[in-house]
Amino acid sequence: MWSYPKTADTELDRFWRPVINSSGPILLLIGGATSTDNAAATSNPVSIRELQQSESVAFADASTLSRITGVMMMKGKSFHIRRHKEAKLEDLREGPVVLIGAFNNDWTIRLADQIRFRFVRNPETRVTYIEDRQNPSSHWQVDQNTPYRS
Repeated sequence: MWSYPKTADTELDRFWRPVINSSGPILLLIGGATSTDNAAATSNPVSIRELQQSESVAFADASTLSRITGVMMMKGKSFHIRRHKEAKLEDLREGPVVLIGAFNNDWTIRLADQIRFRFVRNPETRVTYIEDRQNPSSHWQVDQNTPYRS
């Protein structure tokens, strides 16, 4: 009897295996507007316009979410999608969590705070950077006040 040969695991398969093999659905937690980005993000939206503004998502994050959901669907893995402002610690304890977004995702900031490379943001100066705890004088920085074309 002839059968298709098994294909070798790809790097993508090995990367996602712990998540795919976990029991229960995966929580995909996407970043969004931060309080310094949008006044509506800090208050309860009352109009359709304020609601739309409070739900803004960076294009890169939306693209990443799309790609990850594609992988999950291809692997037959169920998932939930939540915005970072809606998630509670109990939600993160239910199973695997994929954090999408860095400086615009409060959970990424909180959970990565104790690891070697952490995301740091200064809301007053709007300077964000990645800090190396083993070499704090060396970091990668973005000044969000800089004109985009610069």
